[in-house]
Amino acid sequence: MLRSLLTNVSEVVLVNSVRSGALILIGLFVASWKVGLAAAMGSVIGTLCAWAMGESSATIDQGLSGYSGVLTAIALAAVFLVGNAAAWAYAVLLVIAAYIPALRRP
Repeated sequence: MLRSLLTNVSEVVLVNSVRSGALILIGLFVASWKVGLAAAMGSVIGTLCAWAMGESSATIDQGLSGYSGVLTAIALAAVFLVGNAAAWAYAVLLVIAAYIPALRRP
C-alpha cells in the first residue's frame, strides 16, 4: 500500500519512483498541509478503488491506477472548494466516482 501511495503521487509528473513520490509528497505538505493531505487521501482512495475494481497488482504498484485520484482530490479539496468539510466529502465521492467503469467510458 505504501509503495502504491507514493508511486501514485510520482506518476502525476510521469515518474515511476517511490523515492520521487516521497519527495513530491513531502514538498506538497511543506507547501500546504491541505494539498499534501488531499494528495495522500486521493492516493489511498484511488488505490483502494482500483483494488476493489479488480485492477492487477502490477498496475496498482506502478501507480497507473491511482494518479487520477491524487489530481482529483487536490483539485477539489485544496483548490476549487477550499475551506470546508463539504469540499473534502466531495473530493472523496468524486475520487471514488472516477473509478466506476461506466463513468470512465468516452
